[in-house]
Amino acid sequence: MKGKLRFKLFGQPKVYKKDVEIRFSYLKIEALLYYVAVMGEVNRDEIAGLLWADKNNQVARKNLRNTVYQANKILGADYLISPSRSSLALNPQYQVEVDVDVFVSDPLNKLAVYQGDFLEGFYVKDDSEYENWVMKKRLAFRQLYIDSSYQKLEEPELDRSDVEHLLMRLIDLDEFEEKNYQLLLLHYQQEEQFGKFFETYYSLVDLLDRELGVRPNDAIESLYQVVLKERRAERYHTSSKSRRLGFWGRKEEMAVLEDFLSSIEEGRDPGRLLLLQGDFGAGKHRLLHQALLGRRYAFQTVKVDCQAEKNRSDLSLSLVESLMRREEMSSFETTDPLFHLLQGTAGLPLLLIFEQIDLLEEASILFLERLLDQALSERVSVILSFRQKLPAKLASLLAKLRVEEGVVELDLNGFTDQDSLGLIRRELGDIVPEALQSMLVWSQGNLFFLTEYIRFYQENARFDPLPPAIRSYLSECWVGLEGQESELLFVLSCFRKAVPFRLLLDLLELDRVSLSQLVDRLVESRILEVREEHDHLLIQFHQKVLGEFAYQSLTLTKKRILHQQIALKLEEQLKEHGQLSLHKEIAYQYKQSKENLQSLTYELNYLEGILQFHQELFPIYYKGRDGMERSGGYRTVDILDQLSYIRHELGELQAHHQREKEFRLLRMRFLYLEGRYYIRLGDYQKGIHAIQQVIQMAKELDRLDYLLEAYRQMIYYCIQTENLSELDYYSDLALEDSVRANNHEAIALHLRLRGVYFLIKGDEEQATRHFYQSLDCFSLTRSLQQHYPIQIAAALDYLAEIEQIRGNYTVALAHQEEALQLVQRENMESIAIVFEIGRGISHYLMGDFKRSKEVLDQAHHVLSRLSFPWKEAQLELYLALLALEEKNEEKLRSFLAKKEHLMNRYGNPRDRGLVNYFLALLAFKKQRNEGDFPSLLEEVTGDFSAYAKVARQYLNPYRDKYFVEELDAMEIDLKSR
Repeated sequence: MKGKLRFKLFGQPKVYKKDVEIRFSYLKIEALLYYVAVMGEVNRDEIAGLLWADKNNQVARKNLRNTVYQANKILGADYLISPSRSSLALNPQYQVEVDVDVFVSDPLNKLAVYQGDFLEGFYVKDDSEYENWVMKKRLAFRQLYIDSSYQKLEEPELDRSDVEHLLMRLIDLDEFEEKNYQLLLLHYQQEEQFGKFFETYYSLVDLLDRELGVRPNDAIESLYQVVLKERRAERYHTSSKSRRLGFWGRKEEMAVLEDFLSSIEEGRDPGRLLLLQGDFGAGKHRLLHQALLGRRYAFQTVKVDCQAEKNRSDLSLSLVESLMRREEMSSFETTDPLFHLLQGTAGLPLLLIFEQIDLLEEASILFLERLLDQALSERVSVILSFRQKLPAKLASLLAKLRVEEGVVELDLNGFTDQDSLGLIRRELGDIVPEALQSMLVWSQGNLFFLTEYIRFYQENARFDPLPPAIRSYLSECWVGLEGQESELLFVLSCFRKAVPFRLLLDLLELDRVSLSQLVDRLVESRILEVREEHDHLLIQFHQKVLGEFAYQSLTLTKKRILHQQIALKLEEQLKEHGQLSLHKEIAYQYKQSKENLQSLTYELNYLEGILQFHQELFPIYYKGRDGMERSGGYRTVDILDQLSYIRHELGELQAHHQREKEFRLLRMRFLYLEGRYYIRLGDYQKGIHAIQQVIQMAKELDRLDYLLEAYRQMIYYCIQTENLSELDYYSDLALEDSVRANNHEAIALHLRLRGVYFLIKGDEEQATRHFYQSLDCFSLTRSLQQHYPIQIAAALDYLAEIEQIRGNYTVALAHQEEALQLVQRENMESIAIVFEIGRGISHYLMGDFKRSKEVLDQAHHVLSRLSFPWKEAQLELYLALLALEEKNEEKLRSFLAKKEHLMNRYGNPRDRGLVNYFLALLAFKKQRNEGDFPSLLEEVTGDFSAYAKVARQYLNPYRDKYFVEELDAMEIDLKSR
């Protein structure tokens, strides 16, 4: 079939025919087409020598003829022709568009056509001649794009957004070319896009420091200083007061505090004590300030900030100085400071406020204790604010105070996400979702962190987890830590989540008591926190930013060493526990230590693990007993995210590792898992394309194990779509290769799958023989029977189907119950359900509708929880047939509502046949005027013959013999009327 052929050779190469992507099974076909598309008419010997340089001329020419034939066959017409006996070209009679030609013809105006390097990611194994040609063209086209881009940038009428886009594309092409950064920074300066200016500058500084250990050139540094000076001048008039964010939230806490202050003013319960407690940054000072600022109270207030007095030994001096400042006095007796304070209040109630008392020295704590005893007896009110970490003497003092009558306690917890979100939006409006989410995650509701993030964003239009003020605070937290404490924090910072206590024992090589004491000290300091999960102690940072600060304090070498040590320890744990989540964590640790291929190995392990929960359903190969935990908690989106992540990682690593055998094995493994997933999903084009690549790579790498696995997936596809010719080819080929490899397990498995071919074909004798041969292979010894229960059960289920076809329902039921006993011992509910459906069908065919409904209802309950329900259409049909017997119109309507879903989900023709059989049955009842469901039957718009025709077209004449005979009987009945 003719049609426009379009070559996209910039970026990942693709070929389209009538805007539909064409997929090729062999790389040499693609290589030939790409070469001819770019070079035009070429000499046949030239291209044969280029693609098969290691072959003699005769073999190379033969391979070229075969490749031309295969290419035209896939394209559906003679797109490749020979203008002469010695040449090869694209057929001028057909419309062909090549993006390379479009770009080269007018590069200045066709820059958008260049969507990446020429043939990006395309590689022909062991063909250096072709690779040299690709590299030569790639460099030439790239340089043409760069030169044309610079020329375009000089055009005065160029749109501003186009300037940014062009420069960003140039940076993508060469991230170390500082000229492009300089031009982009100048553009941002001229456009006054200072947020983007600083973000680009900081990214460049980080890149050059991380990869090359250098600073940006003098021109960029000078430009940075100029813009920085301009920005400082603009902000010069902004005072610290105007920088303070408006008060937000704390309505309940403010109500408690205002009630306390009002009680002092009104003389209610004088001599009261309020304890204001909260972590650093919770907003204790701001809450007090706002409460006192809100209205003028009729009492005297004396405030002491213990942060400023923490290095002084006598708190009484602070009290005296506070009063002297307020009363403008030059001298004061300090023998009884409270007496003098009361003398200076002119009879008004007195409120003493001591902020951050957790910072007081021991002598000051003793003075505070005496003062509080006297103050409360003199009906003076007191507010004490403090953090949760307290010196022992102060903790003892507060414990005594808490039992006193009338003590008010006010705990300031972190903001909720809703409160934090409200403050961010009030100050910043609508900002990019990524920055908004980062502020929520990193602040953890801490008002100080949140405030600094908002300020930093206002000035720089970007998020940084460690802006200067936060970094300064965290530096203070780090002061005074001992060597082992710092080492523990460094190790913890290398993890993304809480770390088991046991793992820390191994990593730090400490005994349990020493580590416990270490952790306890850091918990008391509010640096770490401990939680319990499934009887395991987990250690993590109290504040997420502490972990980031610790991690950024590590040198690059130290980071890599720690990550590698952690990965090795986790591998040891994996051997003991086999938790699937460990694979993901090990992958992360290896990635951070720059062991990228090792990381990819564990990412694939994790992907394979989560696919086990969805995919390894009867009748395809079920590994089982692989040491991985089993759970139903993984969603389709988890799998798609993991597929996308690994695909991206492979693309990133390809340039440096594409010729390494280990990388190619990992890529083949990924393609196998991807193909298997998409075939199971019913997206056959994607799935088969990936599996065909696996078949090719497995042959090239001489990996029979992957070759057999790939054949199995093709067999699965053929079973699912009833593709008999392909099923014959692949099931026979897989069985032959299994025998040649003398792989006992594979032979037994493929005997069963070969039997499925004969079952679909209707060769009952051959199918039965192959199923029994498969059973015999898996049942030779008791050990084999215990190791392969699923394989034995699968063969029994197919034998049961044959007995159903024969009408031997009791025998079929016996086979199915034996199969269920095998899998129920293994606690494999998602697989057992397949055999339960078969058992329910046997009861139905025997006329035991009550028992059939019990079994199938339970099967439906389990099947509804599975992502890829096997035999879904069969189950739904028989439930609909039972609903018809029960005259349950609601369930019948439910079946009709989902009929399109059942017919189209997997592209299985039998599913379409089963649905149309039921529609034919309803049409039959309608034509016979059986009036149980008049309104429902009116909605069946087609007549019996139309539905029956479609049903017969798609039903398997052998496997669906029961339904075919039922259709025949209904047709005879209607004709006799």
